[in-house]
Amino acid sequence: MRIGGTDKDPEDAFDFWDAKWFGSAINGKPDESFSSSSFTEVETAGESGTAAPRWRLKLDMGSASRPKKRRKPLGEDAHFVSEARNAFGVADGVGCWSKSGVDAGKFARQLMSSCKEELERAGSCRATGSVLRRILKKALRKTTARGTSTACIGAVDGQLLRAVNIGDSGFMVVRGDAVAYRSPSQQHSFNFPFQIGRVDEGTPLKRAVELATELVPGDVIVAASDGLFDNLFEEEIVELVARKRADVFGGTAEEMARALAAAAEDAYRKGKETPFGVASRAAGSPWIGGKTDDITVVVAKVRTPKASGLILFSQGAHRH
Repeated sequence: MRIGGTDKDPEDAFDFWDAKWFGSAINGKPDESFSSSSFTEVETAGESGTAAPRWRLKLDMGSASRPKKRRKPLGEDAHFVSEARNAFGVADGVGCWSKSGVDAGKFARQLMSSCKEELERAGSCRATGSVLRRILKKALRKTTARGTSTACIGAVDGQLLRAVNIGDSGFMVVRGDAVAYRSPSQQHSFNFPFQIGRVDEGTPLKRAVELATELVPGDVIVAASDGLFDNLFEEEIVELVARKRADVFGGTAEEMARALAAAAEDAYRKGKETPFGVASRAAGSPWIGGKTDDITVVVAKVRTPKASGLILFSQGAHRH
């Protein structure tokens, strides 16, 4: 993933870029074959405060991380989970900063830590798209480290998953044996993701997209840095989630996250066919195999509240 300069370092070489999502939109010509709801927040009752949902689904979450360099165990990714707020976040520090002596992982960790802090400070405030955007903006203002990163934060709002995303980290919702929803990736150009920074300026935060998709009990949300999505195809992720869900001893969210991270690492270490390889060849590079990268995965299993009947929105707000 680059901030400029060369793509010759294989660890920085390419990021997955879906040109049909963003190739024409970046040039001011949106692809009309896609619904506008893919890029902007879905309008739902309660967004304006007139009919706020009275109950919400619950997330059981777990996470796993695998650094690309063993000598750098924290890597350049960061994440948080907040069980009480039914929220999560993932950030991927842009690796090319290391060529300037900057550890973008420090920035990503500051950003995610502050996002969690601001979310929990919000108390009973609903997690609408505009609220999540303000939280990300406040968190960005609190950072002091150099570097830039992608960012994706999501939270349950009634029976919706709402998110704000900038860059090529993201999430998908697995329902049964299919992907019910996948967040779009944002790239300026191939291997050049949208990225935010404070000390070092990045993409304007106004370019972040607000997203929303309906959830049902039994859904599995997989949020991750591009280290996962570049190295595993959608069908591989769905298959692994289904396999772990069927395992009575390994169906927890944390076990799913660990298995996904391990599979993604295995893919690039063994030179398997990957989305990274397919996309790089489509871009004109004779690349074979996966992408050596930090991998961070957050898995959230969707369920109904344990208490019977409808419940009011949590009055309390109780990472990485």
